[in-house]
Amino acid sequence: MDRGNYIGLDIAKNVFQLFMADDKGHAVTNRKLTRAAFLKYMANLPPCTIGINPCVERIPVPVR
Repeated sequence: MDRGNYIGLDIAKNVFQLFMADDKGHAVTNRKLTRAAFLKYMANLPPCTIGINPCVERIPVPVR
């Protein structure tokens, strides 16, 4: 199991991109997970700090 103190999470509709770093900011893991795999993965991690970047759908803008 990967062990890191910080998780960066880019969330989208079906797939989550997860980046984990240690105390010094060194990459521990970088994974692409489905919703089901994400829940299983996070359930087995020790407590840590999580930063979330939501994926905002592109809103169509009329062009004149």
